Amino acid sequence: MVGNEVQLKDHRSLVYDLSEENVGGLKLHGKRESWRVNDKGERLFLRAEYRYSEYHIEKQ
Repeated sequence: MVGNEVQLKDHRSLVYDLSEENVGGLKLHGKRESWRVNDKGERLFLRAEYRYSEYHIEKQ
């Protein structure tokens, strides 16, 4: 699992990449979760779940 830590003005979040979509030879986001974390990086609660799909790639 790969994740990114995001420090915003009033809080910190961890966003985990749970799956990916392979489209036209590209690896793109699939399912992700965003967790609110404390200063120690411990999960407090799930903020959001994301599901990306139906990508359309146009080649020029």
